[in-house]
Amino acid sequence: MSISTRVENIPNAPRFSGNPAIQAEAAKVYQSAFVEAALAERRRCAAIMNLKEGAGREAMQYQLMSSTTLSPEEVREMLAAVPAVQHQVRNVFAAAMAAIGNPPTMGLDGNADDPVDRAAMEAAAAQAILKQSGTAAK
Repeated sequence: MSISTRVENIPNAPRFSGNPAIQAEAAKVYQSAFVEAALAERRRCAAIMNLKEGAGREAMQYQLMSSTTLSPEEVREMLAAVPAVQHQVRNVFAAAMAAIGNPPTMGLDGNADDPVDRAAMEAAAAQAILKQSGTAAK
């Protein structure tokens, strides 16, 4: 991942001196330090977002990145100490398809392994869907 080195909206340096030459030098140093600090923070954020330990802990990873000044190594240690969240998605369609199995196949010669009973197959599919959604007749 490449990090942009372009830094915009650099604030003006505070007034350090009434001498224009000294003030110009102070402004130059101030702006340079501001740019370096912005780039260091970008590198820190990118390093934290690329941690493998963040998988399953994205909310904590983002919170530690944006609300603290912890180093990527410190964030890695904290993320590794927390159990990852296991997301479970309930796919009713996939469960219903698994419940009815595969239909009989038809060969190239047109002969089926078993004769297909469309009404029975549709009824089995409907029953499996109702069973998975918890509304099946008992």
